[in-house]
Amino acid sequence: MEPGLHVRSVAQRFDCSADTLVGHLDRPVSGDSLAGYHLPLTGWVRPTGVEHLELRAGDEVVAQIAVDVPRPDLAPALGEQHASSGFAAEVGMLGRDAELRLELVVVATDGAALPVATIELTKAPLATPRTGPAPLIVTTVGRSGSSWICALLGSHPSILTYHPMQAEARVASYWSQIFADLIEPNTARLPFNPSPTGDLWWRWSATSGAAPLKDPTLERLVLPDHVRAVGEFCQQRVIATCFAMAEAASRVDGLRYFTEKCETSALPWMIWDLFPNAREIVLVRDLRDILASVLAFNRKRGFAAFGREQHETDEDYVTYVAGFGEALRTAFTSRGDRALIVRYEDLVGNLPDELQRILAYLDLDRDEATVTQMIDHTPDGAAASFHRTTVDARTSVGRWRTDLSRDLQDACATLLAEPVAALGYGP
Repeated sequence: MEPGLHVRSVAQRFDCSADTLVGHLDRPVSGDSLAGYHLPLTGWVRPTGVEHLELRAGDEVVAQIAVDVPRPDLAPALGEQHASSGFAAEVGMLGRDAELRLELVVVATDGAALPVATIELTKAPLATPRTGPAPLIVTTVGRSGSSWICALLGSHPSILTYHPMQAEARVASYWSQIFADLIEPNTARLPFNPSPTGDLWWRWSATSGAAPLKDPTLERLVLPDHVRAVGEFCQQRVIATCFAMAEAASRVDGLRYFTEKCETSALPWMIWDLFPNAREIVLVRDLRDILASVLAFNRKRGFAAFGREQHETDEDYVTYVAGFGEALRTAFTSRGDRALIVRYEDLVGNLPDELQRILAYLDLDRDEATVTQMIDHTPDGAAASFHRTTVDARTSVGRWRTDLSRDLQDACATLLAEPVAALGYGP
């Protein structure tokens, strides 16, 4: 399948009977194959009582679309209303699931929402780079043991972790974001409509004024090649930077993966889009222990972080921690077909078996000698000590029962019960 978006089906539910002509979705249509990762949405709707349109993925509003494009071809049917009856948008799909079901919804001025079309897509990634290591994404939230697991993995001869527990390189994340920015269709059109002012003149913004090229043939030729070329460039920059880090660490030979921490956001999907050969570990931990670890680490460093700085009290912060649970659950349910779920508690309780399970997922050597070497050679100096807030890993499991005050434990019982259970933890 060629890289880009492939429209499996479009089911319209506009009321198009003769006496209530409401609207029509012109594009996309079933069977469309789009070279880029932006979904074109064009059509029209009778504007009376219409506030705007929304493209939704489940409960999420992916895009809000104005109804303000003149459609003179509809003058016979709509009269003067044709002047503001059309809509046109290009909505980016990078950072989203590989299989998508989207709803186009008309939002009325009274707030009512009317679904008018269902669009089903398959998102095909770029071609896998022919050479070079692949990203090993560690998707998690802070104080879940991510620095420890990256250091462990970096002790395998085929995995690079650059300066574990000291400098966290986000190479794939950086270039994936660059890729997303540069393949924005209006960015690709800027050479034909340049506005060389400001620091970001090369990147499209709402004030750049770019629009579809007047020559449709040129548009069809420029955009697909632009996406492929930018994608290959970003892939090669990631690989070249990784090799530079490996050379600096004298780790070039036999390198298959490089670790990279990632937030529970769209970034892991964006890296998968750029590197189809990536692998991903979703690292989860009991949210109550995360809370206890955050508060202890903040006290150790003398300042608030991990979102605690946004809340007046520790009890208020518990609600914020509940959001970690939903983000982690979304990560492993949306990418359960490709990612490996790893529990912090299992790493602590049975490290050799868990490492063998991870290495099997990565298709790497996992004999007893290799696993023992990984454990024995994991960095354990001042940097590792700085990250710790308990005397050892085993005492960090279930620490919330002794570290948290009774008031905080009560808040956890109320606010974290559901997300904790969703992650597979008991009361």
